Amino acid sequence: MEEVAARLFDFPVSQKTINVLLSDIEYVLHMLAEGSMDLDKGEYSKMKTVVVGMSGGVDSSVCAYLLKQQGYRVIGVTMKTRADEDFCPVEENGEGGGNGIVADAKRVAVKLGLDFRVFDFEQEYKQKVVDYMLTEYQKGNTPNPDIMCNQEIKFKLFADTAFEQGADMI
Repeated sequence: MEEVAARLFDFPVSQKTINVLLSDIEYVLHMLAEGSMDLDKGEYSKMKTVVVGMSGGVDSSVCAYLLKQQGYRVIGVTMKTRADEDFCPVEENGEGGGNGIVADAKRVAVKLGLDFRVFDFEQEYKQKVVDYMLTEYQKGNTPNPDIMCNQEIKFKLFADTAFEQGADMI
């Protein structure tokens, strides 16, 4: 696992993170051993397209890596929700770019040989999340922008866009 993490990231990964990942892998291996999961049948991975929301972090990167290893066509996607997010170009070899989420995610996608896309939801995020939050504050309420983001952006708009662009699964 340390070798996989070293290939994916330009920064050291903590032993705690590696232990969590090993625990997850052990669980999958256990499921395979008891027959609850059968990757040899291939019915789930015959070049099905999976869109993985990527931040450039360990969880989404290892998820994308494992899916690709199982034979899925993986597309890494990062959502743009703010105008100030870092969108410096990353070269095809994964070099260059800024230090933001998009640059990190693209660097990992390039290293894994994945198609990478950015879903630009800046306007929708402002309308559905930021404006909601400001309106609720003006009314004297305590808004929960995370719930609104999950409901309107992540689980609706992201999913709709992914399926429109050919995803079989997310």
